Amino acid sequence: MLASANEAMERQYALKAHGVGLSAIASRVSVVLGVKPEEVWAEGKYQRIVMARSLLCTRAVRELGVPMSSLSQKLGISIPSVSDSVSRGRKIAETGAA
Repeated sequence: MLASANEAMERQYALKAHGVGLSAIASRVSVVLGVKPEEVWAEGKYQRIVMARSLLCTRAVRELGVPMSSLSQKLGISIPSVSDSVSRGRKIAETGAA
């Protein structure tokens, strides 16, 4: 378990060292889902926006270690909503819908 935690931290540092941040993740999500980059940050409950926001939250929290409270402020949603988005994004990524 400790080894996997160390691997996760090393991955976070490597991504940050290569300049991967929230904007890079948002750009990648927009390409993968075929949505406009601004739609990743948009408000609303349209399916494409929810999917984009969910993938953004998943990648940001799990791969970059961005705090949910920070994403909450940037997206204008509550911390529990960010948590829900992370779970939803993980499922989307696992099923290959994105």
